[in-house]
Amino acid sequence: MGLRGYGMNKRGGISRERHLAVRRKHRSLAGPEVEEIPLVPLDVFHEYHKKTCNSCKCARECHEVYHEEWVNVRDRLGFKPPVDPDKRISRDRSNSEGYSWVPPGLSSIQIEQFFRNLPPDQVPWLGSQGEKYRDKQLMTQLPKQDLALAYCKHVEPTHHSSYEDFINARNEIALDIAYAKQVSVPVICLKCGDSISVNEVAILAPKFGERVLWHPACFVCTSCSNLLVDLTYCVHDDMLYCERHYAEQLKPRCAACDELIFSGEYTKAM
Repeated sequence: MGLRGYGMNKRGGISRERHLAVRRKHRSLAGPEVEEIPLVPLDVFHEYHKKTCNSCKCARECHEVYHEEWVNVRDRLGFKPPVDPDKRISRDRSNSEGYSWVPPGLSSIQIEQFFRNLPPDQVPWLGSQGEKYRDKQLMTQLPKQDLALAYCKHVEPTHHSSYEDFINARNEIALDIAYAKQVSVPVICLKCGDSISVNEVAILAPKFGERVLWHPACFVCTSCSNLLVDLTYCVHDDMLYCERHYAEQLKPRCAACDELIFSGEYTKAM
């Protein structure tokens, strides 16, 4: 059977006919009283049909399905709480400041200074587009199937030890959470090369050393250029990555299920 028989176009992408058929199925399952779901552009559909809705294959963010409970990124990563209480974060503290997340260890004035450096639509004010942006980045940059074997459906038992070795090595040498601090002496931002003045709030990533700092808006993934969610980062070849794109520097990722591939054989789309 050719590609067209599987609902694929000649380039290996999902055909418009298949896209419309899936959309009709989703609408029929939802019932006639449900408002029609807008058609997702094909280029977006190709990019985000992974690990998502069982009916239409759209991403969770396409349906605006977000975390109903507050997410502590340390819990998501399986990290122990920091010994230093100033580096701990809580839902109550974040919400009391009017945000879904705030960098720990800063005063209210410093928190405002930190967020003034970010694009307004990416500031996680409660009930804002920025809060949804943070939720989306938690799902995208820290996919659960990269964090624990329990969330993987397609890693063969013979590769479980390889998966665990990969996770343990990543957690030990690459994965960490940065923190924000007020600068006491002028320094140069590692990314943009501009000065960070005294009393400005900057980002320190411990795996880069104590003297390397970034502007808050410059602390982004080398691959996707998105802000590193909740200051969670990986280091590879002396560059910053989100966990997703760090993993993809070392392992291929399945375009269908979005899991990393640990077997020696896989099909690569051309």
